Formats: sequence, structure tokens, C-alpha cells
Amino acid sequence: MVTLQCLLEFRTNHDREVLLDLMRRFSSATRYAYKRLLEGQERKELKKNVSRLFDINTRYSDDAIFLANSMIASYNERQTKS
Repeated sequence: MVTLQCLLEFRTNHDREVLLDLMRRFSSATRYAYKRLLEGQERKELKKNVSRLFDINTRYSDDAIFLANSMIASYNERQTKS
């Protein structure tokens, strides 16, 4: 995996606010998905709920669920090694 650090430039302040809002909703969706996955909710139902609740498309909600699932898997892997 490659990580890039960059500086985003916006033509208007409105463009900046739109992106920041999307980033906030995606972050909240990831936290919500993490908690629901720990509770045992199924991915298919969770995908619909996340999209509706955070007003994001299903691609973003699927990515948020994938990220949350990856965090859970990483935690579980570290626990089994120690």
C-alpha cells in the first residue's frame, strides 16, 4: 500500500465545505458500521442503513463497512498473536 500526502486546492470555499462534509459523513459512517458489525448486524442490511442514515451512495457505505471490517480483523489478528 502506498500513502500519498498532498495539499488540496479549492476554487471556492463552497467546494471545500462540500468535501469536508462528505469526509465527516464517511468517517461517521465508518464508526457506525464498526459498532454495528461488533453487534453482529449483517453486511447487506448494514449497507442499506448506512447509505440512508448518512445520505451517502452505496459505494461509499460499502467502503465504510469494508474499512470497519478491516479494523476488526486487524484487532482480532493482533489478539491471536499475543
